[in-house]
This record gives sequence, structure tokens and C-alpha cells, in this order.
Amino acid sequence: MYTALVEACRAEGPNAWLAPQQQPSESKEPALPFAMTEAVWLHFLSGFIEVHRMDLAHKVWTDMVSFGIRPSSTLWNCLLDGYAKRENIAEAEEIWKQMDIEEIPKDTVSYTTMITAYAQSGKVDAAKALFQELHTLAKQGKDDFTCGTLTYN
Repeated sequence: MYTALVEACRAEGPNAWLAPQQQPSESKEPALPFAMTEAVWLHFLSGFIEVHRMDLAHKVWTDMVSFGIRPSSTLWNCLLDGYAKRENIAEAEEIWKQMDIEEIPKDTVSYTTMITAYAQSGKVDAAKALFQELHTLAKQGKDDFTCGTLTYN
């Protein structure tokens, strides 16, 4: 199913019916009847991660980028969470660094994902350092940062 949808996104001409992303309302281009939304990409990404198919999750990521889609922080968090749940801390750390390089804003979900990954892998000092960073951001009233009861547990 995934491959068929991606191939439909690649189709051009009169047989094209599926766009890889929704067009902005101000676009002058004629819209195709259907478009893949971020939610659709997210479902494929999280679904493949859930069944331990990181190879297919990477394919989803590569396809999104090839279509010119700039993954949102939600999609980055999904990928980050996938590596964290697989206890692949090295890859999770690479995603964390790549988010900075790509200037993807991190939020509470990003921080708690990495804090949990570090704590569960025994990297307690790294978990504490990120927790302190999150706590500081939350105290400063920065947008998208909260440090609620669940974070403390």
C-alpha cells in the first residue's frame, strides 16, 4: 500500500491524482484531487517503527525529503522516539543533533523522549542534564516547554 501511494505521488500528467503534500491555498498550480497530509506520513512512519521496521521508516523519511517535504518537529519526535524505544541511544543522539542542524524546534516531547532514553539506558548524568535544561526552559516560560508532574516521575 505504501509503495503504491508513493508511486502515485510520483505520477505526472493526466493520470496524476495524488500530491505528496497539500498545496498552500495561495498556490497558482491546479490542485490534484488528493494529497498526503502530514498525518498520513506520520502514520506510515510510526507504523513501521512500531513493527520494528526501521528500514521502512527510513524509506518513508527519504521519500518525504525527496518530495520536498520539510519534516515537522512531530515527525522528528516520532523518529527520535523510535530509536529511543529500540534502545538505540547512538541513533537517538544523532537525530537530536540533526534536529539542531536542521533548525527543528525541540519541545517537551523531544526532551522527555531523550530523558527517558538516557535514564533507561543507564546514562543518568545525561538524563539529569537534559532534565535541568528542560526545567530551565519551562521556568523561563518558553513556548512549547512544560515540566509537569509526569516529567518529574
